[in-house]
Amino acid sequence: MHQTIQNLHSADLETRIEAVGELMVGGPDYRGVAHEALFALADEDEEVREQIVGFLEELGPPVPSALALLIENCTANDDLVAYWSLTLIGRLGPDAASARDICQQVANDASRGPEVRRRANWASEQM
Repeated sequence: MHQTIQNLHSADLETRIEAVGELMVGGPDYRGVAHEALFALADEDEEVREQIVGFLEELGPPVPSALALLIENCTANDDLVAYWSLTLIGRLGPDAASARDICQQVANDASRGPEVRRRANWASEQM
C-alpha cells in the first residue's frame, strides 16, 4: 500500500497511472489511504484525476483516523480536493461530528464554488 501511494507522487506519468489502477483494483482495502490519495486530484494529467475520482466514488467511508487530514483538506484551494475531502467527511457520518463547524464555514464561504458549498452542507447533514 505504501509503495502505491509513493508511486502517485512519481514524476513518471505511467507510474502514476499504474498506481491509480492498483488503488482501483484494491478498492476497500485502500480505504485507509484515501486521504493520502486526495493530492492526486490535482494531478496535471486528466486520466489520473478521473481515475482517482472513480476510486473515491467506489470507496465508501474512509477510516475515522483520517478525519484530521480530511478537515485540513476541505479548505484546500483546489475545489476538487475540497469537494472530495468533504465527501469523505460526510461518509464518516456521526464519527465526523467534530468537523461540523468547518463544514458549515465552507458551506457559507461565497468564494467557494457552488458544488463545494453544497457538498459541505451535505457533509454537515450526515453528522
